[in-house]
Amino acid sequence: MQEYFIIGYWKLINSLEIAVILYVVLSVILAIIKKRNYKKVKKLPFGKMALEFLFLWYVCAILKITGIIGLTFGLDFRGGELGCLFSVPFVGNSIKMIMLNFLLFVPYGFLLLFVFPKIKWNWKFALLIGACSSLVIELLQVVGGRLCEIDDLITNSCGVLVGYLLAQSCKRILLHEQAKKGVIQGMVTVIISGFFLVLISFLANGDVIQQQMDEYYNEISNDNALEDIIVFKIYNGKKELDVAHCSEYDWETWYRWMGDSIDSNASFYKWWSENAKTSDIIEQQDNTYIEIVFSNNQEFLLENNEDWTLEHIKHLLYCIEDGNFWYGSKEDTLEYCASYEDIENAFQIDKNLLEEIQEAVRE
Repeated sequence: MQEYFIIGYWKLINSLEIAVILYVVLSVILAIIKKRNYKKVKKLPFGKMALEFLFLWYVCAILKITGIIGLTFGLDFRGGELGCLFSVPFVGNSIKMIMLNFLLFVPYGFLLLFVFPKIKWNWKFALLIGACSSLVIELLQVVGGRLCEIDDLITNSCGVLVGYLLAQSCKRILLHEQAKKGVIQGMVTVIISGFFLVLISFLANGDVIQQQMDEYYNEISNDNALEDIIVFKIYNGKKELDVAHCSEYDWETWYRWMGDSIDSNASFYKWWSENAKTSDIIEQQDNTYIEIVFSNNQEFLLENNEDWTLEHIKHLLYCIEDGNFWYGSKEDTLEYCASYEDIENAFQIDKNLLEEIQEAVRE
């Protein structure tokens, strides 16, 4: 989970600029409607202003993390995106992602109590605010072409509620009058939250399912296959570059990209028998090819196409421009051809990687 916290940290940092702009705009609006006089600096509520900015900054970070900021919205709305709102919650989901969503909204609920002190808060209203905030985010994701999930709606709302209860306990401790009650409330909130997450973990078996899938599927980009590579060549036109076990080129990254590309697009491939040689294929089109020969026969089970198993793979030739590839069990012959055939979506080329490989060949 460490990588998710790192990503969240950078999302928070990247949200600072837009938060500053929004807060300046908000301050101008407050000055215009005479809700705040910025001329009398000594009378400015700097503590409240700092909390307001912190709250606005965190809201921007949430919108950045959930993808709302930067999402491309459209009018191509289909009811299917709302289907997950009516599914059984948590079943098959990842407990890690549930915990992260829960923790993401705790500070949001915590800050609400201090930023809006004049509101008559109670746990029901806090839960309602959390549910409404989460629902708005989920609906915006739908308009942006993503799914609306009941799991997120529940965990986000509970996160806001827990944040509010912790803020309430802190407020009681700071007031000293109800310090003991505040400590007890804080401890009970943390314990119940932990129990809630443990209870959900019995339903959220997505991590276990993913682990089982990872153990079963042996995809092309796996490390064992990488260690068995004895030939790794690049062809571009009439130029040829042999880079196997050469530290000068980052050919391991090239291999992983090729493997990930085949794995992710496996459902779009059609394959048939075709006895051919590498020289015959690369002479037909002026494309860039990766040729790989393994020391041992490989077997690849592709997660995105359970009906397709690549068995006894010794030799593989991949075209970077169109994703088509050839494979076989002999070093000198390619016995099968696999063609990318998704009519609706053209094959996505990594242009930077293609230029990097082509430049290596030209040198």
